[in-house]
Amino acid sequence: MRNEPSTGSATDISARASITIIMMTPPSAKDRMTAGPASFTVAALPRNIPTPITPPMDIIDRCREVRPRRSLFWPGEANEFTPDARISAPSVEYPIMAHPGCAGSLCLGPGAGVESGELREWRIERRCGPVGRTVCRLAVVLLLSSAVLAGCLPKPREEARDPGDLLRAAVDNTFALKGARVVEETSFPSSDRLLSAREARALGTGIWTRVVEFVAPDRVHYTSSSEDGGIEAYRVGSSMVYRLTDLEEPGDDRGSGWVRVDGLAKVRDEAVRSELEWLSGVTGMESILDDGLREAENVRKVGDEDVERVRCAVLTFESPTWLKRFEANLLEAGIEAKAVEYEVRAWVTSKGEPLLCKIEDMWVYREPGSDTYEYAISTRRFEPASDLRIELP
Repeated sequence: MRNEPSTGSATDISARASITIIMMTPPSAKDRMTAGPASFTVAALPRNIPTPITPPMDIIDRCREVRPRRSLFWPGEANEFTPDARISAPSVEYPIMAHPGCAGSLCLGPGAGVESGELREWRIERRCGPVGRTVCRLAVVLLLSSAVLAGCLPKPREEARDPGDLLRAAVDNTFALKGARVVEETSFPSSDRLLSAREARALGTGIWTRVVEFVAPDRVHYTSSSEDGGIEAYRVGSSMVYRLTDLEEPGDDRGSGWVRVDGLAKVRDEAVRSELEWLSGVTGMESILDDGLREAENVRKVGDEDVERVRCAVLTFESPTWLKRFEANLLEAGIEAKAVEYEVRAWVTSKGEPLLCKIEDMWVYREPGSDTYEYAISTRRFEPASDLRIELP
C-alpha cells in the first residue's frame, strides 16, 4: 500500500524530479523605521561656506630679548664651515632661573637632525606666557636701573682739560675761599748725594710745622712749632695776642701766658717779632700762597691719587718766581749758592670746581766747596672751612 505524499512535496520521485527549498527569513530584532506615518524631514543647511573655526590660543611665546643664538668653533676643531660640519654629541639642556609663568632652558649642542661634525651651537631659549613676558620686561628694566646706579654702564668720556688751565682754575678758586685751614710741614735734611723727594722726606730731620686758620679778612689763628719750641697767636681786627710754648731757652717774653701786642716794635724777641709781622699781614689764602702759582710753566699731569678720600689730579710744573725767591732767601741768610734742583707738585680735586688740595715742593742747594747737598722740603695741605669761629682767648 502506497503512502500519500504530504502537502508541498513532489508527487513522484524520479530522475527529473528536483527538490525545492524555501528559506524563511527570521524577523528583525529592531525596527528599521520609526513607527508612525511617513513625513518629510527639515532640509540640511547649505555647506558651500565652511563654518568658521576659532583660532588656537597662544600657549607658547618667546622672549625675543633673551634669545641670543650664535655658532662658533671650539679650539682644536674645524676652522671653517662645510656641509659635512655636524655634531655627533647630543644636545644638553641646563635649566636657568625662571619666574612664574615663564619657563626657560639653556641648550648647548647641536640642533635636531645633526649627525656628526665639529660645529657647535649655543642656544638660549625662554618660553613665556602672557604674564611671564611682562615680568621679563620688568626684570630687564630693573636690572638696567641697578646697573646704572652701580655705575656698571659705560659713562660718557669727559673731555680732557689742559693741565695749565686746570691749575690756574684751582688757584683762582682756592684764593677765593673766605675760610680755610692750612697745614704746612717743612723739613731741612742733608745728604752727600742727590735724593728724590720721597727719599729726602724719609730722613725726617729738622721738621717745622705751621697751622693757619683764617676767616677773611681779619680773623686768624696761628700755631708754629719746631724742635726748639713754638708759638700760638690770635689776630682779630687790629688786636693781637700770643704765647710761647715748649721753648728750651725762655726769655723775657716767655712763660707769662697770653701776651697782648700793643705794637710790634715793642716785641724784643726777634724770632717772635718776625712771626707776628707775618701774621699781621694775613688777610686770606693769597697771603699764604703768592701769585707764583699763576705763573707756572710746563704744567703736566702725571697721574691721579686720593688725598683724604678725595680724588685728585697730580700736576707737576716749574715756577720761575718761586725759584728767584728761594735764591733771594739764601742770600739773605748769608748763603752764596744757587738751587741745584727743585721740584713742585700740586694735587687738584677732580670733581666739581677744581681746588688745591695739596702742594709739595723740594729745593736742593750746595754751598761752594762743600760736598753736602742741603734740602728744603715743604708740604702744604688746604682744607676749606667756612664755618670757623675765631675769637681772642
